[in-house]
Amino acid sequence: LCLSYLAGKEKRTIGALSHEVKAWQAEGVFTGEEADCYLQKLAEREQHEGFVCSLLGQESLTLGEKKAIARWYENYGYGDSMVQEALLQAGAKKDVWYLNGILKSWQAKGLRTIHEVRGGGAAQSPESRNILVSRDTPGGNDFLQDAAQRPRRLKRKD
Repeated sequence: LCLSYLAGKEKRTIGALSHEVKAWQAEGVFTGEEADCYLQKLAEREQHEGFVCSLLGQESLTLGEKKAIARWYENYGYGDSMVQEALLQAGAKKDVWYLNGILKSWQAKGLRTIHEVRGGGAAQSPESRNILVSRDTPGGNDFLQDAAQRPRRLKRKD
């Protein structure tokens, strides 16, 4: 299966086969059924990459950009409509990394649909905004603590 996959990609060397088999092993592909599922995942990735390229008007993508796009669809669970919404919100800044930042922030905020992104969802309640995700309780460095008792510092007039 790996060899036929590579033949379809116009890669017909032993080196390419060796590299691809190692990549499949790293992904946990050892049986024919796993290979079929993996090939289906690769086909879906190519479809998503083509969609994003057409949206951005790009010819090709770097490996990092391909990994970011795979993360949007596979890890975050977003579809084409969420990617299009991110592109609308990006405005003139139309590149993969800017879209990645938008989609990553939505995922961190728990926004799952376009309705929630546009402000109509429960995730936009005042209690859920501006929450520090890395820890449960805020740190002890409150710069406004005792602000009224601190002496004022004025700029010198030199």
